[in-house]
Amino acid sequence: MILWLDTETTGYTPAKHGIVEIAALIELPEVQTQIHHRCNPGEVIYTDGAFAVNKVSKAIAETYEKTTRQAVIELFMPLRDITTKSKERFVIAG
Repeated sequence: MILWLDTETTGYTPAKHGIVEIAALIELPEVQTQIHHRCNPGEVIYTDGAFAVNKVSKAIAETYEKTTRQAVIELFMPLRDITTKSKERFVIAG
């Protein structure tokens, strides 16, 4: 089965840039589960290249909820539960 992962960021360098959107989708025969969350990364650098791809400007990202790393991890806990209970092998794609 497939676990799709996707992120949209403000650039490529984790020390300078942040995540503005994160999503996941699990496809199993018996269930399809998705998670999608927009993040306000706070004070990070926004690159023109990232904006060209994701169309998320600093002004737009500032309207998103400020999210801690722990909160994002907790959003993804249902995926962990599904993947550990399933007897299927997963392919991770992104």
